[in-house]
Amino acid sequence: ISQHKTIHYMCEKAKDCVAFFNCEGEKTDQKDVLVLYRKGILRYTFEVKGIAAHASKCFKKGKSAILEAAHKIIELEKVKEPDGLTFCCGKIKGGSADNTVPETCSFTVDIRYATAEDRARAIEMVERVANTSYTGDTTCTLTKASERIAMEMADRNVALLNKINAIYARLGMLTYNIGGSLGGSDAAYTTSAGIPTIDSIGVKGYAIHTLQERGYIPSLVTSAKRLAMAAYGLITE
Repeated sequence: ISQHKTIHYMCEKAKDCVAFFNCEGEKTDQKDVLVLYRKGILRYTFEVKGIAAHASKCFKKGKSAILEAAHKIIELEKVKEPDGLTFCCGKIKGGSADNTVPETCSFTVDIRYATAEDRARAIEMVERVANTSYTGDTTCTLTKASERIAMEMADRNVALLNKINAIYARLGMLTYNIGGSLGGSDAAYTTSAGIPTIDSIGVKGYAIHTLQERGYIPSLVTSAKRLAMAAYGLITE
């Protein structure tokens, strides 16, 4: 099933629900928080084309696609806004032989954005960089590879957190503050669909998406209790 179909199915099933809880792992780098906002993710592929030539003639012939890609990557990587835009070029491929000026080079850029305004700035920047030849006589094709929308702050999500905090307080359980995350999440789509959403209410863990990824087994009990009490309280209130 494609990501689009999965998200559509999830939002349809959650439509008109009192709350949607995303059981991604609880953030261990933020104390006593549940996630109510997340950055969106845009990924683009740049395919740069230069002019091939023998390496011995590189001073007067050929145009290196790798060199042009390097200029583009440096320009993109200048943007590092912790609360706004970030650009990370994580994969590059180019060239055909050690003794040849490379005719082709491609790379991907991962963009994180917090708001619709940030997203518009990001798109303007990648288009400008793609359409600019920094070394001359090179061309570039830009392709959007994927996107996950941002989970922007929403009053309905804050109201949901306040409700479950009131439930937890009555039961003598820990209450939570508003937190955020730099990663993308399906919770962005339920929020966009108008469904009150709480994110990262699952088990505690660390080193997500690495070979060292771990979850704290004792936190399974706490997480299950937290979810059960929140659901029961919201249904019976």
